[in-house]
Formats: sequence, structure tokens, C-alpha cells
Amino acid sequence: MAFAGPLRRGRRLFAAILIQAAIAGSGTTAAVADGVDLLQLAEELGAVLEWNPVRQLGVLAAGNRRVALRVGTPWVLVDGSEPLFVGDVVRRAGAVEIPAMGADELRRVLQEGTGHPVHRIGAILIDPGHGGKDPGAVANHVMDGREVTMLEKDIVLETSIVLHRLLREGFPDKRVVLSRTDDRYLTLEERTLLANNLLNETGAPVIFISIHANASLSKVARGFEVWHLPENHRRDVILPDSSAAKSRELAPILNSVQEEEFTRDSQLLAHTIIDHFQHRVGDRSINRGVHEESWFVVRNAKMPAVLVELGFATNKREAKLLLDPDYLRTLAEAIYSAVAAFVTTYEESDSR
Repeated sequence: MAFAGPLRRGRRLFAAILIQAAIAGSGTTAAVADGVDLLQLAEELGAVLEWNPVRQLGVLAAGNRRVALRVGTPWVLVDGSEPLFVGDVVRRAGAVEIPAMGADELRRVLQEGTGHPVHRIGAILIDPGHGGKDPGAVANHVMDGREVTMLEKDIVLETSIVLHRLLREGFPDKRVVLSRTDDRYLTLEERTLLANNLLNETGAPVIFISIHANASLSKVARGFEVWHLPENHRRDVILPDSSAAKSRELAPILNSVQEEEFTRDSQLLAHTIIDHFQHRVGDRSINRGVHEESWFVVRNAKMPAVLVELGFATNKREAKLLLDPDYLRTLAEAIYSAVAAFVTTYEESDSR
């Protein structure tokens, strides 16, 4: 199996590639040294194969089913929760191969379907940073002859309320939750607990979006940016009461597969948001790109998660923008359209 080289988007190196099978339900599966070529299997099933050649993990999607797998691991994760034994996935002669028995299992899972969408976003959590006794970034500016004090907690709450309304209108079938709706203080632990409890309640994937405004000792620093976890950051994402977590032997393996899915989805969401910011306000602010950092709320949320910086409160030019309700609404609309695009991509296999 030949893989394309890495693709560079902005400052992030993407190793994952998307292979859309051109043949649906026709042809035969090639067997090499008692193994079945994974790409040939995808073509046979009319499936989509997304592969990360650096971490040797991939996702095979067909109809309304998704299977995450990893080279060197005999277990795969079906629809993000159910473990399935397929035998060792190996690399041989430039191909990724799976035992014939395992290929039969994947055919069964990917062809059977369930009659209703499986891989769907169940909820979206919007987390306006800071609040109450924690103002976040504080900046004082003289505008139009008077001194104005900017508080990050107010800017992000106003933006988040607009985003919440847009998402509720655009996705009436999903739960859209604000971590706070007024000027109250929440600990970082309370924010991630809310997100993870939402995951337990819905029983479906959740998106976590933390909204912030930036600050710098340099008054010239300005622009928008989006953060996600570093790719090499390891965390526990398997829910304690899931079947995948019940086996001490399987849990670490399946956790790494699920973690890779969350990492990939977080990267995709981050880049989609930055692209929509660029489109909507790139002529009025600066695109600072997508970055990696182990922020508390991002690393402790067991789901795709990003942290969005709307702009710099400490920059007078940008402060004027962030004090404009119309500008904040434009930022909220950009995030909404990015989330809508992400959800469509995430759920697209359901409409195949």
C-alpha cells in the first residue's frame, strides 16, 4: 500500500491522508502472504480509509460504521466503543495487511450497518473561559477620550452566547451546552467534569470548544489563533464504564486507538476554525495559526477539544474590535460555520 507524503497546512504538519475507494462492491480482495491488503479491502467495501503513516493508525469507514485500527495491535475499536479481535495488523512490503479471519470480521461489521446513524456528534459544549472572581485578561485603553477597561470574561461570554444560539438553531437534534451563562466562577475541574458527564449522558461523541481572549506584554501583539493538544501527549480517553475499559490488557491498546481519533479530530476542528476566521475577519485581524499546548481543559476532556483565542485584549486596535458586538457576532458565526463543516465531515459516512 503506497501512502502519499505529508501535507502542510499553515504551521501544522498533516500526515493523515484520505483515500476514497473508487470501486464500491466490486472486485476481489488481494491476499499477500496469508494477509489481506487493507487498501484493497477498503476498495472492495466501497469504504473510506484515513491513515496516519507516522503513528501507524487508521480509520476505516463504510455506511454508518467506523473501525479504528493500529499496526501491531490485534484489536480494533468499532464505532468508538466496542473492541473486536481481528488478529495482528502488520506492515509488509509497503502494504498494511490484516489476517484473513480479521478481514472477514471487518466485512461483517462494515456491511451490516444498523439501520440508523451511529457515528454522530451527540453534543457540543461551549466553554467561555474565566468568570466571576477570575476576570481573565484585563486591559485598559483610552478610546475616544475616555478610559475603557476590558475584561476577557465578558468578551468570551458574549461571543459564546451568540455561538450557543447559532448552534442550537442549526443543530436542533444535538445538545448544545454552555458551561456558564452568566458571570460565575467555574474551576477548570468543573468545566472538564461537565464535558465528560455530558459524554456519559448522551452516549455519543461530544465536541469541546473553550473560548478565550489573549493578552501579551507586547502591545503590538494581535490576532486570532486556535490550540489543540500536542500529538505526542498521552491521556486516558476510554470511559471507565465502557466495555473497552473492562479488560486491563485491552484498555491501553484501545485507549491509544481512540486517542488517535480524538487527536485527529481535534486537529481537523482547529484548522477548520482558523480557516473560517481567516475568511471572515482575516482583513481586520492577523491569522496566528494553529498551535499545540497541553491546556488543562483540553487535555482533561475525553473528546475532540480545542481552545480558541479570539484576539488580544492588550492591543488597542484589536481591543476596539473585541468591544464591538457586531465583530464578536462575526467571530461567533465563523466558529459556527467551522463546527458545521466539521460535523458534516464527521458524520458524512451516515449519508453514504
